Amino acid sequence: MKVSVIVPVYNIADCVSNCVESLLCQDYKEMEIILVDDGSMDDSPMVCDDWAKKDARIKVVHKSNGGLSSARNAGMDAACGEYVLFIDGDDYLANGTIASFVNVAEKSQTDVVQFGYEEVYGYGKVAEGVETKEDEILKTEIISERHEFYSRLYALGGVAASGCTKFMRLDLARSLRFKEGILHEDEEFTTRLLAGCNSICYITEYTPYKYVMREGSIIHTTFKPKKLYDISSTQEERITVLESFGFEDLVSKAATHYFENLILLYLQAQKTNNKQACDFIDKKAQQLLSNYSLNMTGLMRAITIIYKLGLSGAGFYCSVRRFFGK
Repeated sequence: MKVSVIVPVYNIADCVSNCVESLLCQDYKEMEIILVDDGSMDDSPMVCDDWAKKDARIKVVHKSNGGLSSARNAGMDAACGEYVLFIDGDDYLANGTIASFVNVAEKSQTDVVQFGYEEVYGYGKVAEGVETKEDEILKTEIISERHEFYSRLYALGGVAASGCTKFMRLDLARSLRFKEGILHEDEEFTTRLLAGCNSICYITEYTPYKYVMREGSIIHTTFKPKKLYDISSTQEERITVLESFGFEDLVSKAATHYFENLILLYLQAQKTNNKQACDFIDKKAQQLLSNYSLNMTGLMRAITIIYKLGLSGAGFYCSVRRFFGK
C-alpha cells in the first residue's frame, strides 16, 4: 500500500526539518512525502527543496498563500497513494506510526483509521517516543454505524475533529476536500467526512501524533470576528447534517456545544468592546435557546440561567467573569 503524507508548510523554516526527519525515520518505506510551501516568506521554500534533493520520496509543491485548507488540497492534487495522512509542518510522528496505520487499515478494510495525539512542548529528539512495530497488537474498534461516528466525535472531543488524527482513503478525502478561506476547517471537514464514510477503525490508547505547542499558535491569539462567524457557520452546518439523519439526541449535543462556544466567544468579544460581534452572538444564542433543548451541566448551566433571565451586555459579562473567577 502506498501512503501519501501531506505536510503544509508556512513560515516554519526553523522547525519543518523536525517533521520531515520524523517521517524519514519511519520503518514503512512505501510512501511519498509532499511538502506544500504555501507562499512562505522565510527560508521554508529553500528548506523544502533541500529535503527533496536528499530523498526521492519527497515532493515539493510551491504555491501562493491560500491557507491551510488550500495547502492540503494542493497536496491531495499531487498525491498518488491509496491512503493519506496530514501532518502540520511544526508537528511530528512517533516511530512506527505509519506501519501501524497500514497494518490496521489492511486488516480492518475501513475508510478511516482514527487515532490520538499528544501535546508536547519542544521537539527533543524525533527518534524518541512510543515505538509501535507492525506486528504489535493495538486496541482497535471498528464502527460502521453513523450515529456512533458522531457520538464518538463528542466523546473524544478535539482529537476526533482534527484533520491530522485520521489515516483515510485518499479518494474519499479528495472527493470531500477542505473548505478554503475559513477557520476551523477541520471541524467542517470532519462533519462531512463522517456523513460520507462507511466505516471507521478507532485505535484506542495510542497517541503517535505529537502536537507541538508553540507561541503564536491559535490558542494564543486574541478574538477575531472571522473566527466567530466561521465557528457559527460550521456548528450550524453540523446541526443541519445531524437533523437530516434524524439524530435528535446528537442535535441536542451539537446545539449545546455551539451555545457553549458562543458564551466563550461572547466573553472575548466583550473584552475587546466589539458590540457588533456581541449582538451577533446574542441573536444566535437566543435562537438556540428557543429552538433546541440544551443539556447544560455544572458551570455552563448556571451561566445559561443568567442568560435566560435576560441579563446581557456588560452585566452578563461581569456575572460570567465572576463565575469563572477572572
